[in-house]
Amino acid sequence: MRRLFLVVAAAIGFGVLASTTFGGASAPPAITIGIPDMPVEATDGSGRDVAYHVKSHADPELDVTCTPTGGPATDFTATSHFALGTSSIDCTDGTDTASETVTVVDTTPPSVSVPAGASGTTNSPSGTGNLAGGGCRGQ
Repeated sequence: MRRLFLVVAAAIGFGVLASTTFGGASAPPAITIGIPDMPVEATDGSGRDVAYHVKSHADPELDVTCTPTGGPATDFTATSHFALGTSSIDCTDGTDTASETVTVVDTTPPSVSVPAGASGTTNSPSGTGNLAGGGCRGQ
């Protein structure tokens, strides 16, 4: 029986959300995946770094390789950058496979700091365009 464990960790808490069993109902789960609560919040406009730990429990242990980044090794931690949206971590030891979905969202509203004395208006519904009054350009 081969078992491959994949643990995905971000800077927030853990929770076991999924496990998959191969080899029949009496066999222990071949692949157990623990991930942080999804979705995770982006740390900047490009997404977020997420660390994940992978361990092979095959007998004998087999090197595991993951996409994105990770391995080959029987026990390792890797960190990959995940863009906004849904991405996949896919791992294999050549026999067994494991996949997990990472969802990165941006729910933090933008903050704007306006220098004292600056003001302006725009008629654009999107809030962009030339602002009247100070030669400022909204982006």
